[in-house]
Amino acid sequence: MDISAWLLRYCTTILVEQETGAVMERIRVTRVKDVYETHQFLHQLKGILQDGQDADSSVRLVIIDALPPLFLPFLGESHNDGLGLMNHLVNTIKYLSLEYHVAFLVVNIALWSSNEEALENPREMSAGIRPALGHFWLHVPNTRLLIQKKTPPGDARTVTVTKSTSVALGRSCTVTISGKGVV
Repeated sequence: MDISAWLLRYCTTILVEQETGAVMERIRVTRVKDVYETHQFLHQLKGILQDGQDADSSVRLVIIDALPPLFLPFLGESHNDGLGLMNHLVNTIKYLSLEYHVAFLVVNIALWSSNEEALENPREMSAGIRPALGHFWLHVPNTRLLIQKKTPPGDARTVTVTKSTSVALGRSCTVTISGKGVV
């Protein structure tokens, strides 16, 4: 390898590392313990976006990981607050998405139903899969992806489109998760 090729590769590597570092510095992690802290965070974000305080590092993506544990204490026969809290969360997310073009990635848990349950309730997703937050959540996301581990166990996952207005339902791909990211 000649010196110019080595120098080009070295400089490219340095630039990629600097860009990656700059992106990583802009990532903010906010931990919430319950649904009330989630609402508080979203309303603080709304205030920041309304005031234009976030002009330099505009918020582009919010990831809410593991949504069901936040709501499960409020759902059930004895609690009527769960659906109201969930509806408020959904409305806030939709407002931030439409008004400020913030994308939301909300992680829900998929539950498997027996075939009889799936036939009795046609609103459930195909193949007896339904969201852990129940029927209310079926119509909330604009795009729903089902991520399943491949067998035998390993780093490979199958990603299948189960709801979308822009991508054909049932389309899937296989990705591999490694130390370098998702390939």
